Amino acid sequence: MYARRAPAVKPRAPANPAADGYNRGCETAGGSEESMEYRAAPEAAPREAGGTIPYWSVVAGLIGLCLALFGAVSALDVPLLTDPAAGLGAGGWIAAAAGVALLVADVVLPVPASLVMFAFGALFGVPAGTALAAAGGIGATLVGFGIGRRGRGWVERTVRAGDRVRVERLMRDWGEVAVIASRPIPILAETVAVIAGTTGMGWTRVTLLGAVGVLPTAAVYALAGASATSPGGGITAFLLVCAAAGAFWIAGRAVRSRRRADRPPAPSSDPSPGPAQKR
Repeated sequence: MYARRAPAVKPRAPANPAADGYNRGCETAGGSEESMEYRAAPEAAPREAGGTIPYWSVVAGLIGLCLALFGAVSALDVPLLTDPAAGLGAGGWIAAAAGVALLVADVVLPVPASLVMFAFGALFGVPAGTALAAAGGIGATLVGFGIGRRGRGWVERTVRAGDRVRVERLMRDWGEVAVIASRPIPILAETVAVIAGTTGMGWTRVTLLGAVGVLPTAAVYALAGASATSPGGGITAFLLVCAAAGAFWIAGRAVRSRRRADRPPAPSSDPSPGPAQKR
C-alpha cells in the first residue's frame, strides 16, 4: 500500500504584517515570544517625555522671584543687603569672607554686588579686591548653575519638549556669549546661569565662562573703589561694565555670523536631476 500524502497546507497571511515581522525577529533571536515580550515593536516606540508648561513661563517665574525678593528686602530695610559696604567694616579677613559670601548669595538674595565689589577695592586695593570680587562672582555663577542642574529633571517633566529643544539649541549657539555678557547685569546674570544649568552645558565650561565674564567687571569695580571716595565711582563703573557687556554681545554676534558665512553649504537633498542627467 502506498502511504497517504499529507494535504498541502496553504500558508496563512498574517493579519498584522508588523506583528508577524516582530514574531519572526523573536524566533531569529533564539527566544520565544514570551521571553521577548518587553521588546517594543517599531510602531510602539514611546513618545518623547515632556510637560505642557512653556519655557518662557519658567524664565518669567525666575525674574519675578528675583524682583519679589528685591521688593521684600527693600521693605524690610535689611542693612547688610541695602548697604553692604557699611557692614564690611574696616577690612580684615572677616570682611573679605563676608563680602565673598554676599556675592555668592546674590543668586537668591538681592545683594547689591556692585557696592560689594566697590568696597573690596576701597578696603583691599586693586589686586586683592579684584581677586575677592572675582571669587564671589564665579561662586555665584556656579551656585546658579547648580540650582538649574538640580531642577533639570523637573524641567524635563513639566516643560514642553519642543521648547526644551529650542532652548538647548539656543544655548549651544549663544550660551557662551550669554553667560559672559550677562555677568555684570543684575537679575539677568542669575537667570542665565540657572537656565544654563537646565541644559547640557558642563561644569568646567560654565566655570571658565563665568571667570571670563566676571574678571573684567571685578577689576573695574575694584579700580573704581580704590581710586574714589564716594559711591558715584561705583555708578560710573556700573555703566562702563554694562557698555562692555553690550559691546561683547555685539562682537559675539558678529563672530557667529562670520562663522556661519564661512561654513560650507550642506549638500542638497533635492532628488531632481541636474542638467547633465537630463541630456
